[in-house]
Amino acid sequence: MVESNLITIKLKFIIKNRGVVMESNFTNSFKIPFLYCVNNIVTNVNNRFVKLTGYSKNEVVGKTLDEMNNLLKINFQIKLEDIEKKCNCYIFTKKHEAREVSIVCYNLSREDEIENRKVYFCEETINSKIKEEIPTASSVLEDNIMGTAICTAEGLI
Repeated sequence: MVESNLITIKLKFIIKNRGVVMESNFTNSFKIPFLYCVNNIVTNVNNRFVKLTGYSKNEVVGKTLDEMNNLLKINFQIKLEDIEKKCNCYIFTKKHEAREVSIVCYNLSREDEIENRKVYFCEETINSKIKEEIPTASSVLEDNIMGTAICTAEGLI
């Protein structure tokens, strides 16, 4: 909660001073995983995003938001470019591990700008990893060569 308030304060400053924002400042400013896009192309991610998803910066930077939807396997739930404020969904890591996240989008572009600059923060829900929720199911997933799927309805696990 405190982290979210800090993000809001920093973003208000950035939005107020939009013309001075440098992508390198973003990388060091936030403790929550994020991706930064210009015209729907990822131009930067922070190390926390790399840690959350398992994808390196080189694997992500230069991809379109549509490619990111496919990479994180969220395209059946929502598309990043359609998020106007906040969305709760599941992303999948490079190792195909599900993570429940809240994705918050901030538009950093001024109305008179041609470039469309956005930042997407991906805050993981606490205890959303299958290993933390269902240790036995996790070991089945790891041992099963064919694959296993676990589906749930809210409140039933």
